[in-house]
Amino acid sequence: MRVSLGNFPAPWKNRGSSRRRIPILPGWEFDPRDRGEIAPRPRVDETRFGRRPRRITMPFSTYISGRPTAVRFSWPNRPTRTPPHETSESSSPKSSILSSKDPDDRPDMIGSWIAGFVGAITCLLYLAYFWKVNWVKDLRKLTRSHRSLAGSLADTGQRKFGKLPPVYPNGWFCLLESWQLKPREVKHVSALGENFAVFRTEKGIVRVIDAYCPHLGANMAEGGRVKGDCLECPFHGWSFRGEDGRCDAVPYSKKVPEYAKVRTWKSCEVNNGIFVWYHAESADPEWSISQNENLSNGTWRYQGRNQYLVNSHIQEIPENGADWAHLTAVHGPAMFIGDLFPGLIRHSWTNVVWTPRYKPSSSPNPEDSTEGNEINGRVPTSGEDAADSTGDSEENRSQRHIATMNLRHCLVLFDRFEFLCFDVKVDQIGPAYVELLITSTLGPVFIVQTVLPVSPLVQRVTHVVYSSPLLTPYASLILIGECVMFERDVAVWNYKRYERRPVLVKEDRGIMPYRRWYSQFYSANSPTYSSAKTLDW
Repeated sequence: MRVSLGNFPAPWKNRGSSRRRIPILPGWEFDPRDRGEIAPRPRVDETRFGRRPRRITMPFSTYISGRPTAVRFSWPNRPTRTPPHETSESSSPKSSILSSKDPDDRPDMIGSWIAGFVGAITCLLYLAYFWKVNWVKDLRKLTRSHRSLAGSLADTGQRKFGKLPPVYPNGWFCLLESWQLKPREVKHVSALGENFAVFRTEKGIVRVIDAYCPHLGANMAEGGRVKGDCLECPFHGWSFRGEDGRCDAVPYSKKVPEYAKVRTWKSCEVNNGIFVWYHAESADPEWSISQNENLSNGTWRYQGRNQYLVNSHIQEIPENGADWAHLTAVHGPAMFIGDLFPGLIRHSWTNVVWTPRYKPSSSPNPEDSTEGNEINGRVPTSGEDAADSTGDSEENRSQRHIATMNLRHCLVLFDRFEFLCFDVKVDQIGPAYVELLITSTLGPVFIVQTVLPVSPLVQRVTHVVYSSPLLTPYASLILIGECVMFERDVAVWNYKRYERRPVLVKEDRGIMPYRRWYSQFYSANSPTYSSAKTLDW
């Protein structure tokens, strides 16, 4: 027997109404499948459960929507039993569960768990293969102890720099990454004591010129417009050709002055970077950066990047390649858990060898010379020493701007078990460009590091990671680890003093050969720290 409520309002919505409230009585239930009908049910024999029902539970949606729903009786610590009259004659417990429309039945719970698991896996796959790391930080105040007093040394002028080498070496420097400059777009880059206007023509060619207009000194990179191969000044509309810097047109004059021109800088776009050639004597490029075939043909894809601002001399950053002894002290402790469990796991760096492709027969700085040619405890044979020292070969001289470091990395568990091992080959090409090739059983990962002096003692360091698409999660893991390791170096660079005559032991003899090799990028007119300091506007 079922009694229809008709249009009679629900009992929980009769507050303030003149109509009598219908009490919720044991043995009666509101069922949404009955579309508003209330059905009497036989009274449940309460003595079967040993106690009377203590509470009546009702879904919260009942109070929101006003629609009738099932009123359930629950006995504490007692299972819910189905009255006999609701059990199908020919159905088993399993079939009754599957045929039930109750949202709390077990199949729906299993389906929810499966849907949640599939959603979590989908999110993880998306993050692993499609989300790219872009780790950008200003670390000019980073310290190992993070004390505010130490973090203020760079601003108060208390830091001692020592007798520094020239602050701007000669070579190729990465101003922008290729994706950062779209066609017909211009950007202002302040670095190397210069202000560059970097723009891409309508044909996609990158040009680099001086940012300041010779007319009245407006910065053409701030609000300038690219028209064809020219950059138009936003102040008076003078346009200058990016190829030779000559003024192409003056909108309010019939005659263009022949001497109206801006300085142009030799530039190239290689390995997804925009590079400018800087030389204190304005000499032509002596060497170039080679295009990596795996990047040009798309075999290796972009997997992420990081970018830092560091308080350091530019020479200090690549010097880490020759300073193999710091690897154990700085990069030996494990990431994230090294402080909590110092003896559990650590990083191992072995087979470290730093070798320049060319070594001059005499050191340009006699005060920096050391005994012998031993590098990292490894003494080259007489044939290797002769090949590196004489420099008679033209091929050898053409690679004098390259130095190579090889090492092997492993994670060591309990100082006994090694895993996650890979080999690293580092090619230092010029003063500010490095290629790192990480090779393991999973495959290669390629990292490009560039350093740009934005001021005499502030460097912008960028790492860009490439790998095959299948190695995307592995490459992202390598990049995150590289970020953590690099920040450990920054905490030292920010506050160290340059020692022109360091006190070294036998195992440190790779440092002075590195400094002699790096000195080739300085010339007579290379800016020093005192001459490069300019007024901060």
